[in-house]
Amino acid sequence: MMRLFSLAAFAVLSAALRAPLGHRRARPARARRRCAVVAMASDRVVLVAGAGCLTGRSVCNELRRAPGVDLAALAPEELFLATNDDGRTLAADARPFAGGSVDALVIATDEAPDADDVASLVSAAAVSGAQHVVFYGRIGKPNDALALIGDESKAWAEAETACLENCGDAVATILRTGELKGGPYYRLDVDTMRAQTAAVVDTERSITLAAADPKAKQQGFGGSRSAVARLAAVALDASKSRIIDATTGEGAAPDEASLKAALDALPPAGTVSEAAELSRALETRTTGEPFSASVLAPWTASQKPKVVNPLLAPPAVSGPYWGAIALFVWGSWLASLNWSWCNVPFAVDPTSPFHSRFEQLDTLCVWDPDTRTGRPSEANDLSLGYETVIKNQIRRVTGDETAPKARANAPKSWDRVVK
Repeated sequence: MMRLFSLAAFAVLSAALRAPLGHRRARPARARRRCAVVAMASDRVVLVAGAGCLTGRSVCNELRRAPGVDLAALAPEELFLATNDDGRTLAADARPFAGGSVDALVIATDEAPDADDVASLVSAAAVSGAQHVVFYGRIGKPNDALALIGDESKAWAEAETACLENCGDAVATILRTGELKGGPYYRLDVDTMRAQTAAVVDTERSITLAAADPKAKQQGFGGSRSAVARLAAVALDASKSRIIDATTGEGAAPDEASLKAALDALPPAGTVSEAAELSRALETRTTGEPFSASVLAPWTASQKPKVVNPLLAPPAVSGPYWGAIALFVWGSWLASLNWSWCNVPFAVDPTSPFHSRFEQLDTLCVWDPDTRTGRPSEANDLSLGYETVIKNQIRRVTGDETAPKARANAPKSWDRVVK
């Protein structure tokens, strides 16, 4: 019995000695988890709207490399698993946005977003505490007339205005670019011409930043999507609101320091005091979650393919349409002139060196040497080709082109033709 008691006491004593050691070994693991939670809490929450399109996807691909960024995205659910040419999914770069506050908002779309949707999303971000808003727009002056045939310049301008008017106290950076092309999304593109154009534009990594100018233009085939996607991370550190023309061209990509210096050197845009007051008033009367389902729905709904006006498409598509229209207009103009060979002086003028090649016109046209013009002969109002066809058909059927039956079925001017 004494032996059993000694064994039990020894087991209890061993367990007591091991417990502090185990406790000491577990503490570093919990400490590491606690440090990770603190580090994650200190990251800026950056929300990218339009992450399902090529431009937004490219921005996410660049922002994931930025330090201290907790990246969230607004995109259709099925597109989070879509891969680019490198096999990387959107879910690997950003998490689906589930609500809450954000520190910055980036709107990057391929097509002009609806101005009301932009206003609602920017207002919600400002109310939640966003300090920066970045909007990718388009360079140039809006054209109301071209909007009727599918031009989006006016829609881009309206979306840009909605962003500026609803950002409140947040620093707003408007990045006006040309039509963006390129990025790792064209390896399986069935439009080989578009894929080749994108491959060429994708090599242009030089970036030029300038103050907004309505006359600004993007040179070449378009702007490099991969190049301008880097500007979102730079704009998140801007201290003042700016409207910037961002164009790309041939050359090497600038480093982050030079981009920040170029952005800071640009003049700031004027503040919108009325918008700031409106945002503060909205904040005071808003209760609950600012990012309601109605605000997020336009940015997470599946997008239907947009019908593109073929006349405004790239030359490879629009060229045949414009060519057919030009030929139709030119042919209609020629038909309105009612021309014939009799109106060609070198063909009907007996003194012309080329007249010998058009002697058959002597029976169809009359040349007036005084006015040096030709006119159709009154004795024959049929073309030579039509006359020959009629004679051949009658000869093949009757054997005699002067037969009564042939004359009965011939045109009224036949007597003048065969005489």
